[in-house]
Amino acid sequence: YSHLKKKRGGSNGRFVQMEDMDCKIKPGCVKHPPWPEGICTQCQPPAVTLNQQEYRHCDFIEFESASIVEKFIGYWRETGHQRVGFLYGRYDVETHVPLGIKSIVSFIYEPPQNTDPKSIEFLEDPYQSVVDE
Repeated sequence: YSHLKKKRGGSNGRFVQMEDMDCKIKPGCVKHPPWPEGICTQCQPPAVTLNQQEYRHCDFIEFESASIVEKFIGYWRETGHQRVGFLYGRYDVETHVPLGIKSIVSFIYEPPQNTDPKSIEFLEDPYQSVVDE
């Protein structure tokens, strides 16, 4: 949120124009075997640098039960497919960090989705209104 607010620069606009980066490998290079066997600096995508968040929402994430995260990660371990899940829970004080806040996750909601190792397609969610409450 703070990043988008900064990008918005105080304008009253609702949407922020973000840069559209092309991170694809340039095809047709003859200096090396085709990707993934080879790549050079002329055909590789530009480097992407992520900056640390200026403001953190929480310092620590705790799960009420290990089974919550094990079930979610288990799908990926078994299939190798990507998966999206929304974490639901509450905030509490994190005593090990000055002014710390921790998130305590009660459950992970996985909306209907088709997945494969490289992509996710969201499907119509018949429970959307219930989840939003």
